[in-house]
Amino acid sequence: MYKTAVESILQRQQETIESNPHFSREEKDLRIQGLEANRQSTASIIEQEKHDELRRSGERRLSYKAYNAAILINLYKNEPILQLPYRLLNILMDIDELIMQWRFNHAAMVHRMIGSKLGTGGSAGVNYLKTTVSSQYKVFRDLFQISDCMLPTAALPPLPASISRLMSFSMV
Repeated sequence: MYKTAVESILQRQQETIESNPHFSREEKDLRIQGLEANRQSTASIIEQEKHDELRRSGERRLSYKAYNAAILINLYKNEPILQLPYRLLNILMDIDELIMQWRFNHAAMVHRMIGSKLGTGGSAGVNYLKTTVSSQYKVFRDLFQISDCMLPTAALPPLPASISRLMSFSMV
């Protein structure tokens, strides 16, 4: 159902791009390339092989099941049973952002104190520290990529009854 919803959204977006008289052919092609990137991203959610390729290349760290569970939590965060897991995922991203902020501040302080000399541990000093601020050093990088998988609330497929029952607080 998720795949169908995404394909429907991307198809409507492509039709909008193609029919827009204000875009040149180059602009249309560029925007359609962006849609194709979205299709590829969706494929890595639906097809475990594509997800595993991303893990092998280092672009993903979470397992296929864990990544899809995190997507489910984000998509259905308003379900009572998913509100705490959603908060936890957001707190993990907050921690990552705070670490990146600390790294940036540390690099600025080192630059102010020793300039571009060698670092105390024999590293390249401030130049090395600046590289650690990039997103490749995020601990929970996969969680930040989940926003690429989100759907508008109106396009969100309803949860199947079997899953709703499993997520319910009732003991029946």
